[in-house]
Amino acid sequence: MAATKKKKKKPVAKKKRPAPKKKKTAPKKSARSSAVTNAAVRAREMLAPMVGSTYYPQNLVQKGQHLLLALAARLEQEKPRADGVYALTHATTEAFNDLQEEFWQAGSELETVAREAIADDIGFLLKTYGYDVEIEEAIAPRDW
Repeated sequence: MAATKKKKKKPVAKKKRPAPKKKKTAPKKSARSSAVTNAAVRAREMLAPMVGSTYYPQNLVQKGQHLLLALAARLEQEKPRADGVYALTHATTEAFNDLQEEFWQAGSELETVAREAIADDIGFLLKTYGYDVEIEEAIAPRDW
């Protein structure tokens, strides 16, 4: 019998895989609105008791933070006089009324901790911008 020659396999060059592409993600939008110039407002974490809590959907907490920062921006830009500030705070309160629906749909709600956080932050904004008004009047149209 004739000996069969085994063919030597040539070493196969390994194909270099391209490095996985990093997903490009848009930078996260900060709750610190660029429209707000007041340093104390920019430094404050709005709705702080709600941030990081598993009870509150964080995307909705961020919406709430944006509502408060929008109020701050309007207070800076419009500078309403005396009781004219209530038009702005009532509009923000009504926006929180609408946001409450989203909290319910997500299995959460604007309960005591959230109510106090919202009221405290609105009170902080009013005081920071020099308004001496009653917080209960400022958030009078609330449903939460």
